[in-house]
Amino acid sequence: MNKPILTTALAAMALACAVSAHANSSDLGMSLNGLCVAGSCPATAADSAPSEQLSFAHSLQLADGDVYQAALEIDRTLSPIEGHRSISLAYLGRVVDGALVNEVSQADTFDIAIFRAWQTPTGQFTSEMTGKFSAGLGLSSSVGIQLSDYASHAVVADYGVFDAPGGFSKTLSYHVPVSAGLALTQTDNGVRFGAGSAVGSSILIGAPVPELGTIPLMGMGLGAMFLARRKRKFVI
Repeated sequence: MNKPILTTALAAMALACAVSAHANSSDLGMSLNGLCVAGSCPATAADSAPSEQLSFAHSLQLADGDVYQAALEIDRTLSPIEGHRSISLAYLGRVVDGALVNEVSQADTFDIAIFRAWQTPTGQFTSEMTGKFSAGLGLSSSVGIQLSDYASHAVVADYGVFDAPGGFSKTLSYHVPVSAGLALTQTDNGVRFGAGSAVGSSILIGAPVPELGTIPLMGMGLGAMFLARRKRKFVI
């Protein structure tokens, strides 16, 4: 099982949540296997408004030769509260003798952490996580999601592990301790592409339109995922 320092793929994967109406996103960030690649890790109480738009993309070759593409896009132009976040993961193929070939993957795992700073008087949240596994994924492909209070590292919402094939949806309510009107959260996403995943196979995590009384802080935009302004390539 290979675990790169940086991570993600041509699949499309996005993480989102619908959060209770009295929470305002102050800051955010994303890390891939422990390395902060966008925003602030951890998120902080920004004195000014966070960036309205942020895009990040890179291709990644693992030690086993498997190649993935990762992309992050954040868009908060709709309003100071609403936001849009998408994380895409896709398997592109394997490098053999220096050339990218159309071969199935080996077993690869990824740790993706999303950090948020919430301005909230109560620390009460309700978040829904949904997702879908594409065709062509290898056996044992899965997504595991846990949300923690960053200050104590205590898990406050355990969504569990979702296995391919098909899709999933789960809503949880939870409390995050508040200090000086701020709640800091860390959402850990453990993503596994099972051995034998086909080129182009993908995993999608997102959120539907929230129910009345909630604020959509993040959503999916598959068409925009690969239009990132910053592109990088890493070989691990």
